[in-house]
Amino acid sequence: MTESKTRDRAADKAEFERRTGLDHDELEARIRQMKWKDVVKLLKEAVVKEPPREMPQAVLDWFDLNRKTIDEAVLEKAKGVVTRLEQYAATTKIDLGEAAERAPIGVWWIGISHYLRDGKRWWLLRAFRDDGADAQAGSTKDDLYRLRKIVDYAGGNAKKLLIDAGDTLIWTWRV
Repeated sequence: MTESKTRDRAADKAEFERRTGLDHDELEARIRQMKWKDVVKLLKEAVVKEPPREMPQAVLDWFDLNRKTIDEAVLEKAKGVVTRLEQYAATTKIDLGEAAERAPIGVWWIGISHYLRDGKRWWLLRAFRDDGADAQAGSTKDDLYRLRKIVDYAGGNAKKLLIDAGDTLIWTWRV
């Protein structure tokens, strides 16, 4: 794990403990003993207690671009999407996991959140390896098989990976 990710994780732990009054490591150990289906169910139940967040249009366009739902005729728009996303990223921290509930399942950390698009709720699932390795290249076939089972159980379609950002894999789907 890189030094910056180690620092980020330490900051996340400290923030969690300050906010909840619970010991992060003790809670993580208890979660790791749970069955993975129970952890996914728990994450989704925690997420639906909060209202879905509004996702910036630049991020929604980025999702469309990665989902390849943009028409060939509108491909020129893609250049504008990338430009707008770069401009947005330059002025705003894009944190897709900001409102996510996260928990460890095997070698993965799974983050689940939801957002609104055209008035409808969409789910967003992020997965990254506990050890900070590349999500696909650093994983065994069994690791990836388990991740596909997690995504499918959460309600997504594991075969429709939206974004492979190296250390993070992202799926979205409409409820």
